[in-house]
Amino acid sequence: MQRVAVVGCIGSGKSTVARALGNALGIEVFHLDGLWWQLGRYRITGPATVAARTMEPGRFRQLEMEIATRPTWIIDGDATNKDVRLSRADTVVFLDLPRWLCAWRVLKRHGRGSPEYPVGVRGSIRWTLLLLRWVWTTWPSRRRPSLIRAIAEHAAGAQTVHLRSRREVRVFLDGVRAPPGP
Repeated sequence: MQRVAVVGCIGSGKSTVARALGNALGIEVFHLDGLWWQLGRYRITGPATVAARTMEPGRFRQLEMEIATRPTWIIDGDATNKDVRLSRADTVVFLDLPRWLCAWRVLKRHGRGSPEYPVGVRGSIRWTLLLLRWVWTTWPSRRRPSLIRAIAEHAAGAQTVHLRSRREVRVFLDGVRAPPGP
């Protein structure tokens, strides 16, 4: 595992798994949320905040391409440019956990923001409700099928690790070891 794409629903634990893999493998981790949102102190309230406070799509795609061309990386996120990282990944970790668990995790972090958001960026209650609706309706009907197609199309040569429960995630992480040194 040298180039790992960690993908899944909001609240599935992508950032937590990416950090654990980075620690175990000694590979730099890139959290897309932390790169996409602008620095500053603000509350995310909805689509208007997304439009005003995130990186321009072309610039963001270029940044992902620059990261993905490195020899080693772990990238977590489910942003729009999945083809960029999936086509370069040697391993895809697909966190396909139950929606109720993802929704619970979104609720738990309300008011604190995601640990990968820039310092000072928090989600409003409206944002949390939008994320919950996304987890419950958009993820299973549109985004999950789209992600499965993207993995099949762009990561056909990569090892895909499809994890469906917290137990499977723990077992997977327990089995990850850094490669032996030279």
